[in-house]
Amino acid sequence: DDESLDPPKRPRLVEPEAESAESAADNESEESEEAPSDVEGALMSLRPSRPPLVVLRHLIYSVLTDRTKVDRDVEALARNGKLRLVQLPSGGDDVGVFLAEDWRREVDLRCDADVAAAFLDLSARRADLYVEARDVTGVEALCAAGLLRPRRDVPGDYFWFACPNLGGFASRLHHGRDVLRRSLR
Repeated sequence: DDESLDPPKRPRLVEPEAESAESAADNESEESEEAPSDVEGALMSLRPSRPPLVVLRHLIYSVLTDRTKVDRDVEALARNGKLRLVQLPSGGDDVGVFLAEDWRREVDLRCDADVAAAFLDLSARRADLYVEARDVTGVEALCAAGLLRPRRDVPGDYFWFACPNLGGFASRLHHGRDVLRRSLR
């Protein structure tokens, strides 16, 4: 019996349901504007219990079924200032997702008040993962604080938004992936 050998599948937080247009409209009117979105709920369930409170963007796909909707929602929440996307220093294209209040707390904890305030003001105006140097004052101080990382994949003075002390997280991520690869060989 091959079915008994398959590992059990992890349940998804949100199951796709066929709703009529009428019931969908009723549900929307009942929900307040402050209710968390599916993506925010997924982040809350995936979020680690200790800092850094970052979730890899691709992990959200394992919880929610519609990848396109996840991408749209993440981008919209980032534009609205509810999420902060950062490029992880893992050497790949890993994107970390923070709830905005968690990210602000990390920045406030690790930087002096002037640098943190200037940076939070800059990042609140940008939903992108990167910024051009001419748009930033005090690039050196922000790099020294770990809030910006130079982009090496494009010519020019571009910087990734970052979070201080994510290097340890990225190295543990890389190590875990290496262990998994070796065990699968």
